[in-house]
Amino acid sequence: MPRPDKNRRKGKLRLDVAEDAYADHEGHIPIVPGKPEESDLLRRITTTDPDDVMPPPKTGKKLTSDQVRLFKDWIAQGAKYEGHWAFTPPVRPPVPPLRNSSEVPRNSIDNFILARLEQEQLALRRKRIVAP
Repeated sequence: MPRPDKNRRKGKLRLDVAEDAYADHEGHIPIVPGKPEESDLLRRITTTDPDDVMPPPKTGKKLTSDQVRLFKDWIAQGAKYEGHWAFTPPVRPPVPPLRNSSEVPRNSIDNFILARLEQEQLALRRKRIVAP
């Protein structure tokens, strides 16, 4: 994936990289996990100063109050960064154990189905088909 040109960014800052977002930039810390009131990002997206507001007025874009609230809540909850799901290798979930030994799973998919039936306190009904 191409990296944005660091020379074209006004703030010389990358908010998509946790290390950059958490770092001190000449006395300004964009994101202080758990502390939205100390996060420069929140100040910048809520200010009315045209020189400081993000996104800049010349872009013609403006965050909605819901988007600002999402940023504030995310920072308050610890501002955890995660990689894009498309680049995260899938992990096979563990096969759930069964409490009811009367049902014998034929494969691991049966374990998932039978475990859910047990969780919902439902019984598996088998219907026999008899040839005429």
